[in-house]
Amino acid sequence: MNGMVKRLLIAAGILAVAGVLVSAAFAVWRERRVKVVIPEAAALTPEVLAHPGAPAEAAVSLRLPWGDSVETASAVPGAGTVISGPVRVTSRWRWGYRLWRIAATVRPLASRGSAPGTLTVTIDRLFGAGVLPAAKIAIPAPRVEPVPAAPEEEPLRLAGAETAEREPSFFRRHWRIFAIAAALLIALALLWRRFRRRREVPEIPPWTAALAELELLRRDMAKRGFVPAEGVRRLSDILRTYLTRRFGVPADTETTEEFVGGALDDAAEFGYPDREFMREFLAAADLVKFARAPADASALVPALDRAAELVERTTPRPAADAEGKGAAS
Repeated sequence: MNGMVKRLLIAAGILAVAGVLVSAAFAVWRERRVKVVIPEAAALTPEVLAHPGAPAEAAVSLRLPWGDSVETASAVPGAGTVISGPVRVTSRWRWGYRLWRIAATVRPLASRGSAPGTLTVTIDRLFGAGVLPAAKIAIPAPRVEPVPAAPEEEPLRLAGAETAEREPSFFRRHWRIFAIAAALLIALALLWRRFRRRREVPEIPPWTAALAELELLRRDMAKRGFVPAEGVRRLSDILRTYLTRRFGVPADTETTEEFVGGALDDAAEFGYPDREFMREFLAAADLVKFARAPADASALVPALDRAAELVERTTPRPAADAEGKGAAS
């Protein structure tokens, strides 16, 4: 059940990443279908001013694909007008395109005699032709018609045209898509790493593990400086672990007399000589381990051979071998 849940999580993560990539590819394909229309003139709000020096906003909206952006925007005032402050460039995301708004503040210097100005816009294209030629958009001249109302108290502020700040790069504009894709990839990597670590490893049979540990002990005994007491402790632990895993006896929690004289009586593979060997060796090993008695180095090699014979004799045989032996007899 646990493995099925992990597979479902991995499959869901892969589908999520694929969905993000497909959505991004579809958006890029669709944005090529958005036609860029440059208006001839900006919209002026308000069109009629109460007195010279009053502000009017000249704004134009551009509908650009996701890969396109306003590179620069500048304004040149017409005769009898000034551009107050920098040109303002803002954008909002829409499905398949971005809606850009370029605005400038225009102020007339006199009641009459104003002429239209020019708004120059260049567009940077991520796909295709790079920066497009500059587009010229007319800025209508505001009309001044005094009305019988108190003039605005806002002082006349004259300022030259300023260039808008450069738009962020493509990766900064689309950072959300990249962040989601990166988070999904990291989550998939973590899930896969955890799944690999927790993958079940086939359990080694107790007789195979015991024979391998006995062979390793035999090699260590041949090395110079080997301590016999250490060999006795290791051999005792190997036998106790083998009996616990092979026959289910509590050899690692009960005393030697308790499990040799009790639980091993139910094991048909153990005869009287095996029980006596286990009782004598494990009792001597307990003295070495717990009472710090000296270890008999000369008896360690025969005990190791006897332990290997015991493990091999109690190793389960395939059913075919048993049938073959029965037919031969």
